[in-house]
Amino acid sequence: MEKTNGYADRAGNEARGGKLIKQPEAAGYADRAGGVARGGKLMEQPEAAVRSAARDAYEAVGDGETAGDCGGCGDGACMRVAGDAIRLSVKAAPGSSRSRLMDAREGRLRVAIAAAPEHGKANAELRDFFAKLLGCPKKSVAVISGEKSRLKTLALPLSAKEKLEDLLENL
Repeated sequence: MEKTNGYADRAGNEARGGKLIKQPEAAGYADRAGGVARGGKLMEQPEAAVRSAARDAYEAVGDGETAGDCGGCGDGACMRVAGDAIRLSVKAAPGSSRSRLMDAREGRLRVAIAAAPEHGKANAELRDFFAKLLGCPKKSVAVISGEKSRLKTLALPLSAKEKLEDLLENL
């Protein structure tokens, strides 16, 4: 390795003042599975892995089929079946007094979320709310798009389809 001043090599090692300084920690860099390396240790982020798997399943299947009329979404555009998951289009309203289903407009289900939209709190509350509402495990509900937007797409287990259709009809 050549000695240089102030430049890094491909492994992230820096050369300063003619000395090579090893940088074992990757401070905040993420790998493809969603794990984050901090302090030299890889910290797992399971929701990122679930989201990645849901996104891969969606891309493999494509748009999927529209699941019936969903109470106000018009042609049922807010809920689609894609492979072994349901994709639900949602418009989140974070910062509400309590989490609840509001209505369905413009092909999206509007959901009030009782959490602030900071540091992923609203997304976590949205996942917890749908898991409790549909009676499925929290890890089976994933935000597959729109993590930093009010317009989101959720991946839900196919086993919750009937319960979700009943809820949407009663809006």
